[in-house]
Amino acid sequence: MFLLQVVVAVPLIAATIVVLVVQSQHNATAEARDRSLSVAVAFRDAPGTAAAMQSAHPTRVLQPSSEKMREDAHVGYVVAFDPKGIRWSHPDPSRIGGHVTGAPLPAHAFRP
Repeated sequence: MFLLQVVVAVPLIAATIVVLVVQSQHNATAEARDRSLSVAVAFRDAPGTAAAMQSAHPTRVLQPSSEKMREDAHVGYVVAFDPKGIRWSHPDPSRIGGHVTGAPLPAHAFRP
């Protein structure tokens, strides 16, 4: 009888653990995505961001403001770039002026 209980209990416990781990990973991913979007929207809507993007020298305003946003939000990076994917800001200033890596989403993808 004990062996039957073990045979039934062990797979149920294992399945429960797997479900909890998968759910935890899903929650962490969703939280990171929501936080990233919140930071992006806050940066986009911050006073001076839109004007800086229209200016002749957007990096002068966007670099310090994106770094402040990054530090305040405790995120890895906040990068502003033009429609062609050329960086206006980056945590590593040597990467400003280069192309963003990956495929950036169109700006309308970030509208809540």
